[in-house]
Amino acid sequence: WTRRLLRRGAKPTAETVRLAREPDILQLLLAAGAPATAQALAEALERNDLRVASLLLEAGADPHHEDADGCSGWDRAGDEARSYLARLGEGARDLVRLAGQGDLDGVKAALEKGADPDQRERKPGWSPRLARRWAHHDLDLDAGFFHRTALARACEHGHLEVAQALVAAGADPEATDCLGLSPVALAARSGHRVVVEYLRTLGASLGSGRLSVLSMAAARGQDLDWLLHLVWDQASLDHALAQSCRRRCLQSVRRLLAQGARANADLGEHDGPLACAVLGLDEDYSEPVELIELLLEHGADPEQQCQEGPLPELAFRYGFRTLAK
Repeated sequence: WTRRLLRRGAKPTAETVRLAREPDILQLLLAAGAPATAQALAEALERNDLRVASLLLEAGADPHHEDADGCSGWDRAGDEARSYLARLGEGARDLVRLAGQGDLDGVKAALEKGADPDQRERKPGWSPRLARRWAHHDLDLDAGFFHRTALARACEHGHLEVAQALVAAGADPEATDCLGLSPVALAARSGHRVVVEYLRTLGASLGSGRLSVLSMAAARGQDLDWLLHLVWDQASLDHALAQSCRRRCLQSVRRLLAQGARANADLGEHDGPLACAVLGLDEDYSEPVELIELLLEHGADPEQQCQEGPLPELAFRYGFRTLAK
């Protein structure tokens, strides 16, 4: 029927192409001069219809054309379709996402197509609340979602081979995001030891203070034994202690105190170890008596103030009567 209608002079439109789901019919429409629209391609990619998508791509449809909402076919593509596009080298504009997903073939294809190995996230999404929480009041909130590089995302998710490919292409292992976190800090925070050791062979800095690799690993409750044999400055030890106290990781707290971390450390605008131990994490409502006793034995000041007020009052507010006494 499609052939008959075309022979009788029917003119296929963009809407006709969008509705065509069979490759044979789509080929007839395109051969008759129908436009290969970005909208039709985006819908094919969204439903992972690679046969239709390949025909539209060959006819010149642009997978990166953005609609009125700023969304492209690449953005809407399903996982299978995005991998297909990446193998064609169409992921050059979204190298960060490919790296974060560990798509080694897609990353290599994008780099061969000229993608910048230091490409950063471009999607907006910074939260002012998150910026205040990290005490970064001077951030460019329009810079992007953390503004992380492709290498940073690969390291954060533990994709060693992707990280190696990016470094070989010239990616900067010291590039930091809006929070000041480097690829090695992100890898340590996620517990990817092999990636951390690889970046160290490149000479990557382990950082200092709150943003050090040690503090980042402690913030996620990671095992610190493999890091404590390294030489750390006092600020890194103190911040790591505070983070371990917030996680209530008693073993890590003992190890850090033995390494010289100060239970009574003044961390400026951030809560100290004792306050972090009382506050804990939102989902942890247990009373950390043993942890508090350990910190007090090592010189923590029970009169210490935190951002939410005096610690004894805070302990009562949380229902920690033993701690308050």
